[in-house]
Amino acid sequence: GRLIHIPNYSIVNFFSKYWYNYLNYYTFCKNKQSLKKIHNILLNSCALTLARKLKLKTKHKVFNKFGSNLTIKVNHQTISSFPSFYSK
Repeated sequence: GRLIHIPNYSIVNFFSKYWYNYLNYYTFCKNKQSLKKIHNILLNSCALTLARKLKLKTKHKVFNKFGSNLTIKVNHQTISSFPSFYSK
């Protein structure tokens, strides 16, 4: 409920912080591939939150609008993007 009242870039930043916290906690983990499921859950949760806020109904429409990394642009400049799984 409360996330849909903040700007789009803040929603993406909110979920991105959770992802970076998981990565930081599991820095010494040998099998980082197992974190892919958590990454996908956070990415899809972010997409569904944006869908609810923008009344797009499906995450597929959100990914069509913002791209696979949920890139938020203002005046053709990227201000927020969900990190890819291999970005760190």
